[in-house]
Amino acid sequence: MADTTIQDYFKNLGNALFDVTTTTPTTPSVPSVYDPAYIKNTYPNYQGTPYDQYTLGALKDAQGLIGSTGYTAYPEYVASQQKAPTQTDYVEYNPISPLANVTAPDYKNGLFGGDYDALQSALTTPGANAATTAYNQGTANLTNVMGGRGLYGSSIMQNQQTNALDSTYQRAMADNAANAAATRYAMQQKAAED
Repeated sequence: MADTTIQDYFKNLGNALFDVTTTTPTTPSVPSVYDPAYIKNTYPNYQGTPYDQYTLGALKDAQGLIGSTGYTAYPEYVASQQKAPTQTDYVEYNPISPLANVTAPDYKNGLFGGDYDALQSALTTPGANAATTAYNQGTANLTNVMGGRGLYGSSIMQNQQTNALDSTYQRAMADNAANAAATRYAMQQKAAED
């Protein structure tokens, strides 16, 4: 009992209680390709290194574990699937068939199928979003600067808000809307002429 570890003691006790017999892994009878003698016979010009005993030994041990048929931890284990599944037959894939019921938009009446209100909205929205974001950022910056100087709510802050932010924002929104309307009516007139 002194020669065995506590793990071995409980493993043997459990095996005895449940009538389990253990098997030890066996190395395959095929000559190991990681055996130094096999390498020297196969490759006569090979010059060994001092590290061969470690690398080849580890690879040989791994090969023994892979090739062994016994499992000491689970001696009664039997794999539920003894061989790999087979590949199913190839199903012909036709990428066009899913799109068969989708109709393409009709562009013959101009962009957006003649819906120039949608065109104008699409041209206006990005500029309006950018101007609003810049205005909100400018308002936040002005509030932080004026608040830090003790001028929050003062006439100086109001003048900065009106002259620097509000008027610039309103001018940007008006220019954006005018450019979108001009583009819309130019395209609408060209489509009417065609």
